[in-house]
Amino acid sequence: MSEADAAIASVLQRALAVQGLTHAQAAFGPMQLELGCDDDEFVRSVQRAAIAEQSAHAWPTLRVLMLTAASLPLEHLPTPLRPTFRHAAVRVITTPRFSCLVNQHLLWVADRQSATVLRWSLSCEAVPDWESTRPLRYALNWWAAEHGSALLHAGVVAYQGKSVILTGKGGTGKSTTVCACLDSPLSVLADDYCLVQPATADSDATAHALFRVGHVDAQTIALLPSLRSRVIVDDPQSKSLVRLIEQPPRPASIAAFASITRAPGADTLMRPTSASAVLQQAAPSTIAQSYAGQEHIWRVLTQMVQSSICVDLQVGSLSDVPQALLQTLRDQP
Repeated sequence: MSEADAAIASVLQRALAVQGLTHAQAAFGPMQLELGCDDDEFVRSVQRAAIAEQSAHAWPTLRVLMLTAASLPLEHLPTPLRPTFRHAAVRVITTPRFSCLVNQHLLWVADRQSATVLRWSLSCEAVPDWESTRPLRYALNWWAAEHGSALLHAGVVAYQGKSVILTGKGGTGKSTTVCACLDSPLSVLADDYCLVQPATADSDATAHALFRVGHVDAQTIALLPSLRSRVIVDDPQSKSLVRLIEQPPRPASIAAFASITRAPGADTLMRPTSASAVLQQAAPSTIAQSYAGQEHIWRVLTQMVQSSICVDLQVGSLSDVPQALLQTLRDQP
């Protein structure tokens, strides 16, 4: 065992030896997680966000430990594995057995040998909002890559087992566009993050829901007042947490990728576009937020986009969005 592996393994061994944890189970789409937490708020945040799917094809169980300095003191972490406590400072450590991410607030350790992930923070309060409301994205991203799949920073809507992946750079209105499809014949699978599995000899490329919740700003709620009844955590200064998915959804084959263009006052239209145009919208934010496995994500995304229908969704009137997406899905065989 290398020196790096030995140091990382010692941290994971200490984490696995912690007593008195709260144990729970959670499912993100097809991913089954067994949780061990030293703070009950961690369990609540995961169970509030996670959504299982209606599928008989569950993945092997991933064990996730969510610990703080209360059960695993900071001084027990080797210096290279200690969170930086400095903004924008990120370290990625990869060995044949382990994948580690160290950033301002969190330490992640993923162990291929035991299918175990550790998330360490100084305290429950030190966990940033983006992690507590979209919990365990690093673990899910890593586990997806281990199974040849990927998390995408994208929205998803579906109809009769077929889906459209909605992509766009920050500020293009992915969440608003997705939320416009609530209470329509379309099923919403994601507003921000989804799991995608490439096609195999036995199945089509598939999109999965991971999170039952979404994030919307005050402007989106003003445009779509029906969202007020779905608000879980109201935050007018930033983004409010809303319930997007009530019942476990089914995975859906990927029929199309749509890049979003905002066109206030114009008609809402679907127009053919190129795979490269969609990749320019979809890839940067997904890869920037993955931290590890970026080449894998690029390969998965490129493969899927190049084998799918690619369209540009020009969003004018939000009320016309569901019909435009429905027509696109109905047109696919």
